Amino acid sequence: MIEGMEMTYLIDSYLRFDSFLKWQLWVGFIASLVWALSVPIVHKLQGLHWTTAYISLYLIFIRVSGLILPFFKGAKIRNLYLVTILLNVIYAASLLLYFYDVHLFLWAEVVLGIAYSVVGPLMGIGWDVWVVKQYPATTFEDFRYWESFRCSLGGVIGSGLVALITTLTSLDQTVWVFMGAMVFMLVIQQLNWTKHYQHLNETT
Repeated sequence: MIEGMEMTYLIDSYLRFDSFLKWQLWVGFIASLVWALSVPIVHKLQGLHWTTAYISLYLIFIRVSGLILPFFKGAKIRNLYLVTILLNVIYAASLLLYFYDVHLFLWAEVVLGIAYSVVGPLMGIGWDVWVVKQYPATTFEDFRYWESFRCSLGGVIGSGLVALITTLTSLDQTVWVFMGAMVFMLVIQQLNWTKHYQHLNETT
């Protein structure tokens, strides 16, 4: 009974969101699903081609990126969203390196991973601050629950798709599927940029 009431409240809270918040949930869901496709692929390739020392070095680079965040305090979320799109374009293009030299692709993934580890948290912090200013606290709270829900659902579906695809096709074909998904995500993010972020008011 309680679980049913919680689900009803969750659905009602979604219906109360305005167009902007609904768009962010759906765009975020697509992004979560698409990036879930990449994680098993990258980990598989790292396990095949890298030593434990290289993988540890990669993880150190990713963790060190957090030390850089304070230097970008106050960055506008409009600019950060545009940088995210540009990084996604570069990542999609870097997938072609997989078919040329897997090692080059893995090192390109390291560089891009560091950039994402800086831009992603900055975007999250700036976005939370902006939403708190624009919406009531209850709306922000409800949105964060939905955000968690959409990320988990996207991750589950994305990882499940990788498991299914790899049982039916080769790794090369799986990478092509991921590339196609990246292009689709970029189209959606570009629409989101044009519709919501291009002229976002960050002065209030």
